This record gives sequence, structure tokens and C-alpha cells, in this order.
Amino acid sequence: MTAAVQAQNAIPMAWMESFALAAVVSLDYLAIRAGWLTPEQHSVVVTAGLAGLLVMTWLRFHRGMHPVWLFLGMLLLFQGGRMVAALMGMDGDPYLIDLQSPVPFTLPAEANLTAAWLLLLSGVAIYIPCSLSYRVSEFEAPPGKDLTQVLLLLFLATFPFHIYKNVQYLSYLRAHGGYLAIYTDGGAHLEAAGSLARVLSQVCSSAFLLYFVYEQRKRRLLAVCAAYFAVTVVELLIGLRGKAFLLVFTFLFLYKKKQHSHFRGVSLAILVTTLAAVAQLVAGFREMRESAAASPAVFLWAQGVSFQVTALAVGFRHLFSGHGLEYILNQIPLVFVHQDRFGEGQLFGIDLSNFLNAEAMSLGFGTGSTYLAEAYVVGGIPAVAVASALIGALLSRLHLSLRGASCAFATVAMMNLIYMPRSGMVEPFAATFKSWLALGVTLLMAHTVHRALEMTRREQ
Repeated sequence: MTAAVQAQNAIPMAWMESFALAAVVSLDYLAIRAGWLTPEQHSVVVTAGLAGLLVMTWLRFHRGMHPVWLFLGMLLLFQGGRMVAALMGMDGDPYLIDLQSPVPFTLPAEANLTAAWLLLLSGVAIYIPCSLSYRVSEFEAPPGKDLTQVLLLLFLATFPFHIYKNVQYLSYLRAHGGYLAIYTDGGAHLEAAGSLARVLSQVCSSAFLLYFVYEQRKRRLLAVCAAYFAVTVVELLIGLRGKAFLLVFTFLFLYKKKQHSHFRGVSLAILVTTLAAVAQLVAGFREMRESAAASPAVFLWAQGVSFQVTALAVGFRHLFSGHGLEYILNQIPLVFVHQDRFGEGQLFGIDLSNFLNAEAMSLGFGTGSTYLAEAYVVGGIPAVAVASALIGALLSRLHLSLRGASCAFATVAMMNLIYMPRSGMVEPFAATFKSWLALGVTLLMAHTVHRALEMTRREQ
């Protein structure tokens, strides 16, 4: 048999890798069902598995230059953060439920084992489609370079409104009890800045993203980035840490993509450590208390609280499964209206908060949702596997779309998708559609202004 025929018959490496990962996940499931692992031992297996997937994506996808690397990083942080912190020596039980509950409690071992296993299942199910369909995709500048100056003009014209909106939000929240006012004031904080400022702030953000994609001059791009991200400090003070950090990592990823470069391990570790320290300082400011020591383990422990939502969905699925589809569908209007418009049986986060502590919920202390929790509530383990595989397929598609005219729209979708370990299953898609509308309007404005300028030049 010739070498060419052998090559045709050989199983591609990506398929062999996928079979091996599926086998590991299956063996792990059999091990926890047979009672061979305690929850503490299993947390080591899950942490090692997720960390291993991160290393694989780093090596396979040009040092993390694929949206799946960012997603798996968020999965490890928001869902596995407490397990990692415990391995680092943090004093505490990663399975202890202290979210809103006046008396912390622990779920049965079977629920904890299943919830932790779902992290590994989801990570592998997301990684496999990305690995099987991977193709090198280099950044290409979109057509219409003449729009660069017009987009910069739009950004500069609306930037004062962006500053004004965020300063007004901060002033209002500090005067009304802090960050929790976002959830307890029925949306009154939005009116503090006014409709015009909010709309123009959205145009500013859209113009910035489009300009970021179009601009090829490095110095000018960095100067505009410095101005835009300076306002992000205000969002950090408001308490929107997730949004601020997503912006940083998303635009850093896109910048590396534009430069045909990649992440560097040492500089990335320094950035993550710095952001972790800033996050803890901001948490202290937001909650009007002294910040805890700037320890990576403390940061991981705080961010990993979302795992409790997943574990509670596993442990009490019978209480919530009757409203599973409602939880998912109601996330579509959620991005357009305040959450106080929803009640019992409409959003998983609301029902879970009322279940844990109805009195605290009435005061504004609530919890969010996760795609893992909602998928499990709707259809158990099969739903988690299918949802995760679909996420992987979407991330793979976004990887190929981060170029040319589609780059800005793909970037928005990526930024929303990678936050799914701490958000609902449909909410990121609804938020993406809303942002796409803003991008479309801004792009139309840019084309209109460009044509008007061209006509003026011709008449002269």
C-alpha cells in the first residue's frame, strides 16, 4: 500500500483527539456513578481537565487565537474558580452553597459530582467542533477604507455623551445605595442620563468598534483606544466588572488578530493578575467595604460563585423544570426591558433567588443564571451536551468571520458568547441582535456622511 493511500485511510488527528476526549469524559462519568471519586477528588479531575483543554486550545490554535480559548477561560474562571482556589490553598469548601442563603448548606454528593462533571462535559463538547472544523483564518481589512475618517468623526462627536452617561450612572448609583440600585430602582438609573445620551453613547461604542476594525495606523488606533478605555474605569467603579474585563480581553484579542500576532504567556499572566487585583479593589468600592487582600485565590473564589447556580439547578431541577422553556424565551425581551417586569416562573435567576431567600430578593439581592443551569433544567445531561456542541459550532464560525466586512459583527457576537458561563442561554444572542442593530445604524450613518462629504467635494 502506497503512502498516499495510507494517508487517505488514516484517521485525522483531530478525530482521534475527539474520540480520546469523549472517552475521558465517559470514564469520568462512570467513575462518579460507581462511587470511586469523592466530590473533593472529582474537583481535582475537573480542574485538571478544564486546564488541559485550555492548554490544548493554546497550543492548537496559535497560542489562544480562537474564540474558544476565551470561552474556556471564562468557563474555568466563573464555574471552576472555587475549585481552582481550593487547590491553591484557599480555606473553604468549593461545594458549599452560601449564595443568598442565610444558612449555608451543602447539596448531596451525587448532585455535586454531576454538576462538576457538567463542566467537563461542556468544555469537551465545545472544544470538539472547534477542533474538527479548524482552519487558519487571518485578519483582512474590510473594504471601504475611506470610512475610517468618518467613523473617527462619529466617535469623537458622540464620545462626550458616552462620558456623560457613565458619569451620571455612577453619580446616581452612589447616591442611591450603590451597585444594587441597578436591580432595585426599576430602571430609574437609566433615566438619570436621559434617552439622548444613552442612544448616542451606543452610537459611540459602535463607532469605536467599527473604527477599531477599519483603522490600520497603529499609533492613532492606540490613542483612540486609550480615550475609550479610560471611560471603562468609570464602569468599573459602577460595578460592571464583567463588562469592563470582557471589553479588555475582546479588544486585546482583536488587536492581536489585526497585527497577525498572538498572546504571549508572560504578558498575559501579568495582565490577568493586575485585573484580578483591580477587581478586588473595585468590589470593595462597590460594596463600600475594605477590600480583601489582593490574592489570586481570593479573586478566583469570588468569581467562581456561578458554579453554585449550576449545582442548584442540578440539585433542585424538579422545582424549576416546569418553567424551563419560559426561562429561555423570556431572555429575548430581557435585553430591552428591566428585569423587574418579570415575575415568578419567568426567569430562572428570579425563581432561584426567591427559592434561596425571598426576603433578600425583595431587597435587591439576587443571582443570575448560567447556560449550564438552564440547559440542565430544560433537558438534563443531553441538553447540556447539545447546547455546548452548538456553542462550539458557533465559536468555530465566529473564528472564520473575524475578518473583512463581518469582523465587527462577529466581534460583538464573540464578546456576548464568551460570557455565557455567567449568563443565560439565550440572553447573549438577544444582546448580540440588539448590538447588531446599533452597528448597522452606525454603519449606515457613516456611509451617509461619507457620501455627503463626497458630494460636497465634487461640487467644490
